[in-house]
Amino acid sequence: MQITFKELARNVKKGAFPPVCILYGDEIYYTQKIIQITEKFVKETNNENNLFILDGKKQKLNDALLILQEVGMFSSFKLVIFRDAHQLKEFQPLSKDKNNSLDVFLKYLDTPIPQHYLILAFEDPEKKLDERKSIIKKIIEHPNTAAHKSEKVKDYKLKDWIKQYVMDIGRMIDDRAAFKIAENIGNDLIRIEKEIEKILINTQPKEEITEKHVNQYTFINRDYNIYELQKALAEKDVLKANLIIKY
Repeated sequence: MQITFKELARNVKKGAFPPVCILYGDEIYYTQKIIQITEKFVKETNNENNLFILDGKKQKLNDALLILQEVGMFSSFKLVIFRDAHQLKEFQPLSKDKNNSLDVFLKYLDTPIPQHYLILAFEDPEKKLDERKSIIKKIIEHPNTAAHKSEKVKDYKLKDWIKQYVMDIGRMIDDRAAFKIAENIGNDLIRIEKEIEKILINTQPKEEITEKHVNQYTFINRDYNIYELQKALAEKDVLKANLIIKY
């Protein structure tokens, strides 16, 4: 079943994992955030020994099922994160599932082992999960599956996304600052988050983020100035070059 990012993140933070979680879509940021939240929970609950990281380039879907079906001696909790799941042959659009791995997977979904969890992370937006396939559709819509399909934030919604992001972490940002970040970075949410983190580190906990902070603590203006400096030097505009360097 489909689930929103906020609902999924809220559940994962408190350890309420679905038996199977599928992360896919056009925006890699949300997939990475869920994995970060998951790994933080595992560390905080001292479950590192019960976390298994698999790689779609090297391992098969059946490897995950073998881990999930094995009952542990010392802990009932077990979590498998399958990175680069788009590399798994079973999920590639033109491949044929000769071993019926997806059928086996679907049967596992019917009776998952309690407290054993799987996260399938499709981390290449160019290699889309083919939802038209009947078996894929059944897996996504299964009641024991939580599927989050992420979408790129539209340019005209970026300013509001930034304001909401800052608000969610307990801070405030004014319109001019949010607009400047959106205008200069675009919908690269990973970079936006990194630039905001720089501002948070260098400002007081209750201080509102302003355009001055954006100019002072991020690379947004510096990236622009380097380009302008190179242009001024190429045009032998000494006055403009000196003004940029001074700024």
